[in-house]
Amino acid sequence: MAAAVQIVFTEEELLETIYRAEIEQNVKFVKHRKKGSSVSTGDINSLTGFRVWFEDPQHSLSVFPSVPYNGVPFIIFNTETYECHQGPQRGEHLEEEKMTEDHSYQSHSRKKIQTTKKRECPAKLKVRRVIKFPEYKIIGEPTQRKKRTLSEKLKQEFSQQTEKELLIHLYIAAESDHKNHLLGEMAGFNQPIDKRVICRIKELASSGHRNVASVKIILEDWIHKEISPEAAKSNRRFFPSNNDIGNHIYHAVVGSNLRSAHEDQMSLRKMVESLKQSNPKDKYLFRPASSDGEDVTSMLLVLQTNFQQRLLERYGEITLMDATYKTTKYEIPLYNLCVQTNVGFFIVASFFLSTDTKNSVQEALEVIKRWNSSWKPKHFMCDFDVKEIGAIESTFKDTTVLLCDFHRDRAWQRWLNSSDIPNKSDIVKQLREIASAETEEAYHLLVETMKKSTSYTKNEKFRNWLDKKWLRQEKRWAFCYRRHLRNIISTTNGIETQYKDIKHHYLKEFGIGKSLTNVTEVLLEKFFPDAKMRFVW
Repeated sequence: MAAAVQIVFTEEELLETIYRAEIEQNVKFVKHRKKGSSVSTGDINSLTGFRVWFEDPQHSLSVFPSVPYNGVPFIIFNTETYECHQGPQRGEHLEEEKMTEDHSYQSHSRKKIQTTKKRECPAKLKVRRVIKFPEYKIIGEPTQRKKRTLSEKLKQEFSQQTEKELLIHLYIAAESDHKNHLLGEMAGFNQPIDKRVICRIKELASSGHRNVASVKIILEDWIHKEISPEAAKSNRRFFPSNNDIGNHIYHAVVGSNLRSAHEDQMSLRKMVESLKQSNPKDKYLFRPASSDGEDVTSMLLVLQTNFQQRLLERYGEITLMDATYKTTKYEIPLYNLCVQTNVGFFIVASFFLSTDTKNSVQEALEVIKRWNSSWKPKHFMCDFDVKEIGAIESTFKDTTVLLCDFHRDRAWQRWLNSSDIPNKSDIVKQLREIASAETEEAYHLLVETMKKSTSYTKNEKFRNWLDKKWLRQEKRWAFCYRRHLRNIISTTNGIETQYKDIKHHYLKEFGIGKSLTNVTEVLLEKFFPDAKMRFVW
């Protein structure tokens, strides 16, 4: 493409012409300088400061064509200069680079291998806007007196209603004018992302599409249909990288308002207040963390939908409770209550705690108990966690707390592997036989056999661990003490399955930033509604 001057008559034509030139040359032009009025042509209220012309002869250094005399006065409204995006380094970036050179002894956390993409490319694109006023056309001989009189009259009488004709001269550098950087198809790798593409990514993120792979597929189809069907996939302007897409999704979801725990809590408070108004049957409690001198209040967030309340009332005779971490960017646990229904396990209440203590867990359980007055759990199942057991038994006086078989076995193996006790595999086998004994007589017989073994009689450490920790809590984990239950649940793995689904599907796809607000949004708007549909179907 050779250098050329084109004439267009509207701003839309100008933008379209620049766009076509950028596509053809596979470059991006960025505005460097604007000379003249900074307002748009439609906002001109006065011609004060403008010179009225009747002709503009070709200047020897100008790239623009002359405006020949035809009797119609005009003004040169402004001129703009666009440079190749890999043109000269300017402004603050140049000062920053100079400062770095002058103070090279300063250490930086990140070493910049390439300080700038600029390559001093001389290619330019120039725009000149000319506005004509055909109502004031000179009739007859164009004397200097007539020109002066019409110029003064035009300036005095000018208003928004004055007839105006816009003429835009556009000079586009030739492709050969680009220097010092890649050209052709390879030039697309260095282009900045198109603003329309960024807006589309943010729209998709706001509507729930937060997985980079799925956004990329939707984006490519949209670009071919709506933006540029001929754009090459190597052109980063229209086909951003996975990292680019991920960054824009992150900023769309997290934004600039959730940069601290305090701001996150303020955002969460607003969301909970909005949810209470839009979903009055659901239950929400949010208390932000605060500190007033020596009086420190911990953060508490409790969530339960109306559908979860119905499930808890119907299936909550045996309730499972477990905590998981690493769902948010903070070191706070997510506790869930879960019940077994006729179609599987379902979470029926959730709460986040900033302080993981017996009192804080009990406080959350008291809230859920108050919300569900008809819920009378006979049994709870959890891990062998003294804090959780104490909180449950303090909240529900007539409830028996059972221990999960899976976590019990894992606790046995973990303790034995960390000790120097011999015959570990035999001990584990004996412990499992004790745990699965079907009657109390068989249970006590197997315990006596264990106490006569060499591992027990010759190892004080093992005796203390078995007697003081496990045999004192035998009614929580031995099968013979729970075989009378109508709905026998032996493990909390039903919750573990829910956690796997939450973390590896929902939070991985939608939990960008992992703020507390974002994770709560994912639970309430994605995970819980999908679980409800699974139960209904």
